[in-house]
Amino acid sequence: MILCAALKLHDSLSDIILPCHRHSDGYIILKDLGIDYKDFKIIQGFLTSSGDFLDRKGAYTEALRCGQLSAEDRRRKSLKDEIELYSEDLY
Repeated sequence: MILCAALKLHDSLSDIILPCHRHSDGYIILKDLGIDYKDFKIIQGFLTSSGDFLDRKGAYTEALRCGQLSAEDRRRKSLKDEIELYSEDLY
């Protein structure tokens, strides 16, 4: 099950996962901490209830599997051939 949005920051040494309500909130948190996110490769994704980080495509599949998307959201995404999850799809 998808719990929340998250940013995965990667540099040559490690990965940092930053949970957030929406992806834009993650960028605000980084700014407030004085971290220049341009120093990292950033992947926008989501955290699952088991603690795994999933990119937008993997998170979409997980949200479908867990029944987290409304019928309207599933229909709208199907019409657009959209296969990525956005935080707006959950909240």
